[in-house]
Amino acid sequence: MPKQIQWIKKRHAIIKKLVYPIFSRSAFKKYGFKVEPYAEGKDRQFLIVMNHQTPYDQFFAGLLFPQPLYYVASEDLFSNGFVSRLLEWAVKPIPIKKSTQDLSAIRNMMTVAKQGGSICIFPEGNRTYSGTTVCIKPAIARIIEKIKIPVAIVRLEGGFGVEPRWSNIQRSGKVTAKIARIVEPEEYEKMSHQEFYDLLNNTLFVDDTTSGQLFKSHAKAEFIERFLYWCPTCGVTKFLSSKNQCKCTTCNKIFTYNEDLTLSGDFEFKYLKDWNKAQTDFITSLDLKPLFNKLILQDKVNLYEVKVYKSKKLFLKNATLELYGSKIIFKTKKQNLELTFDQITSASCLGHNKLNIYIGTKLYQIKGNERFNSLVYMHFYYHYYNTITTNNGGSNEFLGL
Repeated sequence: MPKQIQWIKKRHAIIKKLVYPIFSRSAFKKYGFKVEPYAEGKDRQFLIVMNHQTPYDQFFAGLLFPQPLYYVASEDLFSNGFVSRLLEWAVKPIPIKKSTQDLSAIRNMMTVAKQGGSICIFPEGNRTYSGTTVCIKPAIARIIEKIKIPVAIVRLEGGFGVEPRWSNIQRSGKVTAKIARIVEPEEYEKMSHQEFYDLLNNTLFVDDTTSGQLFKSHAKAEFIERFLYWCPTCGVTKFLSSKNQCKCTTCNKIFTYNEDLTLSGDFEFKYLKDWNKAQTDFITSLDLKPLFNKLILQDKVNLYEVKVYKSKKLFLKNATLELYGSKIIFKTKKQNLELTFDQITSASCLGHNKLNIYIGTKLYQIKGNERFNSLVYMHFYYHYYNTITTNNGGSNEFLGL
């Protein structure tokens, strides 16, 4: 029987004690975030579940709880050479393959729990694009039930308003985090799986458009085309943003993104969440068969081959990426690479606009220019998977987020 890894090290607590005062000042300066650590939790073990709004969320959780936390983190964090090795040494995150059923991640979480460590997980697996909490898979409840330690449900608010996922530009505003609920094992063990999942889902739900805050910036709409790809007039298209406005490049209709997170201008939507619903409704109702060999969209990208938890290697440089209803094709002067959606086993958006695609044990990462929209490619893949691969007529509306 293999020897179990000693996950928790004394240095993790020492490093947190030395480093987090710096993060505290940085969090207040960047996000207006200030919180008193949860003193009652100092000597308690928790599995912390938290909604996901900013790239800084793990630090917010770390400021809220005084003990070292072991974060469940995307494999992309572990594929950056020396920096990844340093993070592993310093804080030992728990790696997970995004948008896949990663049993090794669950085993590692159980190892940390058995050794007395506190775990932090963002069950959405993605930051919100529109200001509302995205899909939380029911599997999270089963994972927690296996680990059997107290659950702290943390709700983060204001993060989308201050730093939308699709933007490089921060706004003025205030981010808050609070422990919304603590659920002891003896409490959730009495619940049905569905009841526990509903509790998690409902307690974590946040809608930043209802906050009443104003989020000020000179370029509020900049890079919103990383999120929007559908126009009610033109269908699948491209947008172009500049400062506080954005236009459809096909019909030239314009909207303004306002300080209160509302939209105004030539489109009918009041909030991005409304546009998001219309955009996803369009995809889930789309008949893909006539589009199997029809070019829908194209972009200039680089394609990387990722050795999971090790490194990334440039595979195709400055390729033309073409989207069809059943496949994607990469074209360069020297070669073409066709990947059918039947070959792809999973896809996930990372960060602002990167796309990971999994083909069996292989992982490729697509990076476009700063205005590249990775979301549209993921949505088309999942719609194909839902309607063609599983042959269920589109009843499954999960599109990867």
